Amino acid sequence: MSIHAKSSNLSDLYHPVEKIPLSKLLPLVVPPKGKEYVILEEHSKSILHFCSKDYRLRKNETIFKTFQELLIKKKIKFTKIPYILSRTKFYVNFIIHQPIPSNKLSFLLPLMSMWNSYDGTLKTQVQFGYYNQISQTYLCQPNSCSIDASAKHSATDKEFISLQIPKFFELYQEFTSQIKDDVQKMEELHNQPISIKVLDNVVQKLKLSPITRELAINHLAATIEGNKKYIDLRSGKEKTSKPQSPSLFMIYNALNFAIYESNSKEPVETKCKKVRKIMDAVMKISKKVTS
Repeated sequence: MSIHAKSSNLSDLYHPVEKIPLSKLLPLVVPPKGKEYVILEEHSKSILHFCSKDYRLRKNETIFKTFQELLIKKKIKFTKIPYILSRTKFYVNFIIHQPIPSNKLSFLLPLMSMWNSYDGTLKTQVQFGYYNQISQTYLCQPNSCSIDASAKHSATDKEFISLQIPKFFELYQEFTSQIKDDVQKMEELHNQPISIKVLDNVVQKLKLSPITRELAINHLAATIEGNKKYIDLRSGKEKTSKPQSPSLFMIYNALNFAIYESNSKEPVETKCKKVRKIMDAVMKISKKVTS
């Protein structure tokens, strides 16, 4: 199993793990309170996490496979992209083959990102946004009233499947009802042209790490140039991106890409908060440099 990598199959995330008493593994060790159990990787016999009796191991099969089966049952067409961030952190992007109501932004598709961990650092959580087919990256919802949800590792698998999975799907339906508003906001950004000079000034004034700033600038340059070949997931056909004039949407797109790529292990929820905070600064800076 590769670490910190995109995978082609969900089954790559299903390596066997189990929760056992620490005393079974190390009978002479007296564990501290709250760490009487361990999450064990069965093949390597490696300890992934120390936990209490109340911590529920939620296997990836329970989450990702069950939700995939629900989408199939609902006859929703999608593409899934699993990611392995480490031996204990995983997520899957479910890209929905639903066209958004915009000719200008037709390269975007709705997306649900679902996360899980085996080390207690992440709740099981979902985040909704958009998939940029050209740059193959995630765009968080542009509105502050974004939809997300999480579930602690406290319910049994049976409870999670019967209660939480349907709730996640209800949130997906709520998200689809917001797509029109999201697209309107992104088109407003797209319709606000700025000069390349202003574009450079805005990016330079933002408080970004050097690697994030470099990624954003390179992404902006590539987007302006266009002519990038990509596969349209709905049709399966190869397409070529068109050159674009600088706009606020281009900055929004580049910031999503740069923040996502500069720290891929960070939860999407955290990334989106950063993007929205920085976009507030972008709006203020762009008004100053254009006035």
